[in-house]
Amino acid sequence: MKKELAFTKITRRDEHGEESVGLDLTKEEFEQIVNKYTNGYGDLKQSVSREKRMEEIKFEHEKLKNLELLDYRRVDTDGFEKGIVLFANWITSIEKQMRANKKLRIVIDYDAELLKADMSISRVTECE
Repeated sequence: MKKELAFTKITRRDEHGEESVGLDLTKEEFEQIVNKYTNGYGDLKQSVSREKRMEEIKFEHEKLKNLELLDYRRVDTDGFEKGIVLFANWITSIEKQMRANKKLRIVIDYDAELLKADMSISRVTECE
């Protein structure tokens, strides 16, 4: 009998960066690791599969008849919440600087190797 495997991600983060590895573990292997190394933090969240959720969304769109589903994405809520806060603050900062300055330079420097994305707003000054 084939054992069902579940993808498990282990991440280590320190001041030098982040390292993650993916492991395919059986439920028993996962529970052994959790029991041996847990710090008491954690919980079980029931999740609907991406495919099932996609079917539900398509069904809702078909009922309304005036909506056409063009794209569907699914992310973890913690990343989504962090992204919303980050971009809301970023947009507010851009708006503030747009009102105060006629020329701006906005730069996003994304570096996957460093695990960082730097975002900056600069005022364009006249050369003297």
